[in-house]
Amino acid sequence: MSIRIPTYQEAYECMLHRGKFSSAPRLWPGLRGYWDMTLGKAGLRALDFSGNRNHGTLTNGPTWVPGPMGTALDFSGGGDENVTGGAVVSGYPCTFACGFVSDVTNKDQELVAVSNSTNTSWLVIGLASSGRVFISAAETSKYSATSAFSAGRWYTAAVVFASATDRRCYLDGNLVVSDTISKTVSGLNNTTLGGLYYNGGFYSAGVLDGRMSWASIWSR
Repeated sequence: MSIRIPTYQEAYECMLHRGKFSSAPRLWPGLRGYWDMTLGKAGLRALDFSGNRNHGTLTNGPTWVPGPMGTALDFSGGGDENVTGGAVVSGYPCTFACGFVSDVTNKDQELVAVSNSTNTSWLVIGLASSGRVFISAAETSKYSATSAFSAGRWYTAAVVFASATDRRCYLDGNLVVSDTISKTVSGLNNTTLGGLYYNGGFYSAGVLDGRMSWASIWSR
């Protein structure tokens, strides 16, 4: 049996449709969550337009601000701001994607994460304190891109966790990091945008210092 991993273009087209997902499960097989923050303020929730009702809860005060198209969520208030919900994928294969801007390049920042509650297993795409995009799987392993990102600029990032030995990350459609070291994950039960649920709480040092306009998670 073969599994087709969604392309960067599919993730980008997902963003372009801006929440029109009444038939999303049919149009985009494997789409588990699509959080469109460009459509206007939604109170204390980030609505999921995938058709799966995986709505996220705004935690610790992220705010609605103008974005590149419509609105965006600002996580840079100095606290543990993030969007949280239950896990929408349980492991490999899966794909994360988002549109983001960071105000700094010198701190670790999580963009999209699925993790367990005991600090032993996670899948993450984020920004490293070296000013580079990183991907992380399982425990503490982190694999950073060779090219840097710039503060104050909007990007589209996507990571394909194809298997325990195949992970690839793209920034604006360009492959920037990959790894093949075997890493297994288990017990994933939390999804976080703009941060990481870590050891029974939120990882304060890893909150996004910037804004996010959309995010998606696929189970392929």
